[in-house]
Amino acid sequence: MTSISGNDANKLSTEIVKQLNGVLQKVHTGGKKYMAEVKSQNNKTSTVQVYSENRETTKTKVKEHLKKRGMNLATGTGYAVTNKMFAGSRFGGLQFMVQHDGDNFKHNVVLRFKPLSVGKKTKKSRSGVAEKKENKGIVFEHDLSRDFGLYVKSGSDPQARGIKYKTFVEEYTKVSGIENNGLAEIVDMGALNQKRPLVFSGNDILVGGSDTNIGKTVTDITLVDGKGNNLFLSLKFGNTVTFMNSGVTKIFPESDFKKGSFTNPGAKNLLSLFGVNEKKFIDVFLRAEKAAGKTVNKTGDTKDIIDVSSKVNKQKLHKFIKTAVGHGYWLIHLDNRGHVHHYNMTKQIMERGTKPGSVVVHYPSKSAPAKRIDVAIDTPMFELKMNIRNKQAGIFPSHIMLDYKIKH
Repeated sequence: MTSISGNDANKLSTEIVKQLNGVLQKVHTGGKKYMAEVKSQNNKTSTVQVYSENRETTKTKVKEHLKKRGMNLATGTGYAVTNKMFAGSRFGGLQFMVQHDGDNFKHNVVLRFKPLSVGKKTKKSRSGVAEKKENKGIVFEHDLSRDFGLYVKSGSDPQARGIKYKTFVEEYTKVSGIENNGLAEIVDMGALNQKRPLVFSGNDILVGGSDTNIGKTVTDITLVDGKGNNLFLSLKFGNTVTFMNSGVTKIFPESDFKKGSFTNPGAKNLLSLFGVNEKKFIDVFLRAEKAAGKTVNKTGDTKDIIDVSSKVNKQKLHKFIKTAVGHGYWLIHLDNRGHVHHYNMTKQIMERGTKPGSVVVHYPSKSAPAKRIDVAIDTPMFELKMNIRNKQAGIFPSHIMLDYKIKH
């Protein structure tokens, strides 16, 4: 359970948020998990997204409880709760009006309900029964939150019964100061991670913006120690994980591939940043389109590998990588062997650990067309791989991703 995050008290008063939190807590009794955040806001409307494991039930119960409460601070007599539909969605939400003290108008509060995913359905088993396969990253988050809870209940014993990752809890509580300061609060934040799109600022390309202090943005679990310090934990699972995943459909429109060049300056700047040749990039996706659905003779090398280390502007590339990696949080990584590693991503470590060395572009060869290109970037702390690819049903680029492996 967590209280609503992201609210501007000048737009939606803390009293109204407090009362809305009370409704959500009543709906989610018995340890049922939910998360809530103010997603968008102006002086007239606040949209609150509520994540829960069963959004249909949550919506129904929230509507019932809202009708029982008087949250209009001007009258105290309640208000009308109506259904709200969203463009492109088949599942609606709720909306109602509240009035702040001192205002002569009513503020519109929109509740949008979304699933708090803990797994996905797999294909039916041989017995014909549908099996549920949990996302291991989400399971890791739940396990770690539970471990910290058991740590508190046991009186700060990292070896307490039921703690799954005992070695990590013991190490982390020492290096983070929790052993001395205590642990006051554990807040699960995973479903609320904010998007960090590409930002084109002058000649620079950034991830999310110029601010590299991104702890509040990337946190999956936020710990508050006994002295009130926030510890932001960004959780990662597996051998290869990603720092960024941004859409590029508008930057690389299909029509430009047909014309043979890009009209968007951002497209040219992005390719230049990684030393990618525009014509070769276009040819990669045109060949992939031509080969779609056909058997391709994959003889010889499948990659055309070009070292561009001396051609790229490493100062600009370093700035891009720093905004992708960021600082102000703890990077918590569960590897495939079940070991949990922890890295305090300070500004100094970010600066030193993300400085690019070699930069190598991997184009699919003509004998093995594919709808992606990759760029391997070596840094003192990470083996990075930028890829621009289609991760949907189409051919032409839909996303850019920056995957990484940590050099342990």
